[in-house]
Parts: sequence; C-alpha cells; structure tokens
Amino acid sequence: MRAKKHLFDPTTIFSTIYAKKRASIIKLAFYMLVFFFYLFRYAAASLPPACSFDAPTANVGALAANRLVSLLVNDVFADEI
Repeated sequence: MRAKKHLFDPTTIFSTIYAKKRASIIKLAFYMLVFFFYLFRYAAASLPPACSFDAPTANVGALAANRLVSLLVNDVFADEI
C-alpha cells in the first residue's frame, strides 16, 4: 500500500500559521526599513551639501594632492621656461 504522503492534516497547518505569519511580518519590516534607508541615502546623495563650511574640509586630501602635483610639475618644468 502507498503511504499517502500527499494527504495533510489541516490542524498541523493552522497550528504553525501564527509563527509563520510573525516571521513574515518581521521580514517585511526589515526589508521596508532597508528600502527606506536606501531611498533616504539616494535622495541625500543627489542633493548638494547643506552647509558650505563642510565642503572644504571634505576635500583637504584632494587639495593637498593637487598642490603637491602642481609643485612637482613646476619644479620639473622650471628649467624649460
């Protein structure tokens, strides 16, 4: 005889539905939180900086590198001028 594995007991399904529903709601809340965080960061990156005094401090390394390159270039090509 066959084991009839295709049959199920409805009481076992409804006894676990609360735990599965709770896990699904937690997953949904997590994914919504991540999505809105991503959306906020995307919008914040597309806007200009809010404070003008933050811009120079953010580019100190780039300014120093540009100054160093210009000094080296001027020093190398000073004999040709």
